[in-house]
Amino acid sequence: MKRPIVVVIPALFVLFSFSFTQRGMSAETQSRVVTLKNGIFAVVERRTDVPLVHMVVAVRAGSKYEPASQLGISHLIEHLILFGRSRPESETFVSRLRSRGGFLNGHTDSDLVTIELTFPRDELDFAVDLMGKIVFNRRFHQVDLDRERSVVQKEKSEAADNPERRGLFLMLESLFAGHPYSRSAFGNQQDLQQITLEDLHRHYQGLFLPGRSGVALVGDLDLHASVASLEKHLGKLATAPPADSAAAETPALQPLKQTVDIKRNMDVQRAHIWIGFRAPAYNHHHRVAMRVLSQMLGRGGYPLLSTRLSGRFQLVDAVSMNYLALEEEGCAWIHMVLESDNVKRARNEVDRFLKAFRAMNFSTRDLPPSRRRGVFDFMETAMNQLRLRSETGGEDGLQRALSYARFVLLNQRRRPKSLAAQLADLSPSRLRSVAADYLLKRPHVVITFLPEKTE
Repeated sequence: MKRPIVVVIPALFVLFSFSFTQRGMSAETQSRVVTLKNGIFAVVERRTDVPLVHMVVAVRAGSKYEPASQLGISHLIEHLILFGRSRPESETFVSRLRSRGGFLNGHTDSDLVTIELTFPRDELDFAVDLMGKIVFNRRFHQVDLDRERSVVQKEKSEAADNPERRGLFLMLESLFAGHPYSRSAFGNQQDLQQITLEDLHRHYQGLFLPGRSGVALVGDLDLHASVASLEKHLGKLATAPPADSAAAETPALQPLKQTVDIKRNMDVQRAHIWIGFRAPAYNHHHRVAMRVLSQMLGRGGYPLLSTRLSGRFQLVDAVSMNYLALEEEGCAWIHMVLESDNVKRARNEVDRFLKAFRAMNFSTRDLPPSRRRGVFDFMETAMNQLRLRSETGGEDGLQRALSYARFVLLNQRRRPKSLAAQLADLSPSRLRSVAADYLLKRPHVVITFLPEKTE
């Protein structure tokens, strides 16, 4: 049987923003937002255009909660949740789900572990019951630990050989030095090899608790029956951790004091450069502005950085910009692939571009009405691309469920605005101000991978 793909990422990109202005029924979205009696936050959304039901359980158990001597334990537990057995001789939960038309997957990032289940609507009660058992009521076995440890170690080795992943991990390590955000969810080989069943159970029992969890159900569901099923199977789960359980506390995130510049040789055909910046956190009011900036500068159809570096100057083969909004702090980075001879010039050109951005006209709103005709609006194009991604992402039931589960755990804003409302509030001057604050005024990290020299 082919395994579902288990992906580890530093963090998930939230494709769209949702606004819950009240608990209870919503006529527009046909949804309910409830808190189960044991503290689990839950969202149920009925969508008749989604043929299957998608359920996501998110738990505050990401890699930032790992003890320093057990790096990678959260990701290892995710694997055991997905591929472990209730008894060594029994079939896997994946096999049981497949026999009922279901599919199971999971992710581990810095903040959360998410377990994702897709199933036919007629299997609602079975699926919710099974999800409760596999996430919150597990005992792990040595045979499963040995097998999944080898799988995780192989994944880590493959990531180390991938220049894009390796560079990103090295950038995060320097950008968040001294904080758990600097760690890869893969952990390290030595810690993984030494983790015991006792370690797993202690970490699992301290973190995988209802009060640390959020649940989302999206599909062609009966809302009342769905909430009743959640209460029946998840609302009864114990809330208090055992006395001997333990979870690491995360230290305060310290500011980056100086720019870090690292150069490495690697077995690559082209040079790679990452320029990393601290960026707005998940709940920061500049989060949407940074999303627009990253879209406008390094993503979509007409990114400004590509126009500058790949157009007239032909300095890079590829350039992109990404933004990751973590709970405590975000990060943004520019990634370039280029010939080694162009590394210095490309870095200087990026510096000049970012400094010039403070006075750049990139929106028709920067111009008087008489001069707007025929002018390409980079800002409006970027915002339209985000709106389109939000609309098309909303048609994907699993992506909606993932975003809802993350939202109910990470959101701290009392009255969060929708993405559309936040985009409407943006102005060119605000984008220039956010760019100056995060991309110019603060120390940053530069990682360069150069091809190894051959004789």
